[in-house]
Amino acid sequence: QLVNMTIGVNQGYWLEQYFNVNHAGLMAASVCIGIGEIIAELCCFYCIRKIGGYRLSLYCTLLQAVGCILLPLIGGLNIVAAFVMLIVMFGVTEIVTVSAQASACELSSNCPVRTGLLESGCFSASNVGRVVGSLLAPVLWDHGRLLTIGIVGVAITVLTAVVMVWCEKKIAQRTAVETAPLLPTPEP
Repeated sequence: QLVNMTIGVNQGYWLEQYFNVNHAGLMAASVCIGIGEIIAELCCFYCIRKIGGYRLSLYCTLLQAVGCILLPLIGGLNIVAAFVMLIVMFGVTEIVTVSAQASACELSSNCPVRTGLLESGCFSASNVGRVVGSLLAPVLWDHGRLLTIGIVGVAITVLTAVVMVWCEKKIAQRTAVETAPLLPTPEP
C-alpha cells in the first residue's frame, strides 16, 4: 500500500505537469483506476483458487516491483501509457492486498488463533503503508518525481517479497513442529 499511496497522492501532479490533464481528465483517470481495481479484485478469486493466496501475493508483489521500474520509463511517454501504468499498478496492489488475506489463512490453516493474528497483521501493515505512503509522497515527488518514486517502490516491494518468503518458511517450520506427533506411533 505504501507504493500505491506514493503514486496515488502524486498522480494528479504527474498527469497535470507531464500531460496538461485538467480536472475532468483526472476524474476520468480515477474512475478508470477504480474499475481496474474492481476487475483485479474479481480476478483474485479465480487466481487464488488456481495457484493459492501466498503464491499470488508473492508473484504480484514481484510484478509490482517490475511496475515500479517501468513507471519512470513508460509513465512519461504519453497519456495512454500513463493511464495504463496507473491502472496496472493500482490493480496489482489490490490483488496483493486481497491475496495477502488468503495467504494468511493458508499459512495458518491448522491454528485459528494464528489465522486471526496474521490477518490482523495484514490489515495493520496495509494501513501503516497507506499512512507512510501518504506522508512520503510529497517528499519523493519533490526529490526526483517518478524516478524517486520508482526507486523507493522497487526497494519496498523487494523487501516485502523477502519478508513474505521468510515468514512463510518460519510458519511452515513451526507448523511442522506443532503438528508432529509427540510420541512415536507403536507399530502393530
